[in-house]
Amino acid sequence: MFLPVGRGHRSRISQQNGSPRWRTRCTASHDPIHLRGPATLFAPLAAVVALTAGVPTTAADGRWRSLRDSAALVLVDDRQGAILGGVNLVEVPPGWFWMGWEGGQAGARPRHRVWVDRFAIARAPVTNRDYAVFLEESGIAAPPWWEDPRFNDPEQPVVGVSWFDATLFCQWLSHHEGAPHRLPTEAEWEKAARGGLEDARFPWGEDRPSPDTFGRPARPAETPANPLGLLALSGVCHEWCLDWEDETYYARSPDRNPRGPETGGRRVSRGGAWRHQDPWSPVAHRSSLPPGLRYSDYGFRVLRETG
Repeated sequence: MFLPVGRGHRSRISQQNGSPRWRTRCTASHDPIHLRGPATLFAPLAAVVALTAGVPTTAADGRWRSLRDSAALVLVDDRQGAILGGVNLVEVPPGWFWMGWEGGQAGARPRHRVWVDRFAIARAPVTNRDYAVFLEESGIAAPPWWEDPRFNDPEQPVVGVSWFDATLFCQWLSHHEGAPHRLPTEAEWEKAARGGLEDARFPWGEDRPSPDTFGRPARPAETPANPLGLLALSGVCHEWCLDWEDETYYARSPDRNPRGPETGGRRVSRGGAWRHQDPWSPVAHRSSLPPGLRYSDYGFRVLRETG
């Protein structure tokens, strides 16, 4: 079950207030955790929670049917209520591109040619508005800074999420929308971010935008777009990627669909961050963090597999 993809197409998920509540119990604290939604939606999510947090789960059955309109696939529960706007995706065609930057730091070298299969990626990072629905349905604790007025604008990217949090959101979204969503590999991220500008310093070209500093993460609409219409690719927040980090990986990575080393201690992130002295990171810049950490300049955007 796939959703239409392309500029301007938006998937929509309908929800209802009276959906079944899942009840799980943490074996360490015996505190109940409630996951609200149909069992068919949350069974894989519960497995991820159990895997990452050691929480056993139980669930009740739920019922889904589907309707299609001209712009979106709509998943409808028989006891439905409000409609939720989904993720705006841009399709990136398959092909070769030049990855890396000889003028960058050691980890961005050598510049090398890479083939990436077709995929669709979110036009902007996941926002607080998007993430609030996930929190409401999953019962997972909100990230740090969730109530901080510098970070709680609904249109700002959600920050303070770990790699595990971001992965859990993708798992939830996959089953909400009936199609596989995940974090992008750094090769997919860079191909999308370049948008066909092979030699440009920034995703939108050579010009350095203003301002030089930020006091908070900017709304995506306040940032320059690249040729594909993607926003917030620099100057806003680091974005978690799928890959483990290895500074020497480029020297030995495969030239088709690289997915990073098999193991590691840090996960790759891309994009530039609002709290850096220089927030406007070059498109080839690489960064990383242990996957369990949560920083106020770390967010994520989702990718949908289309191959």
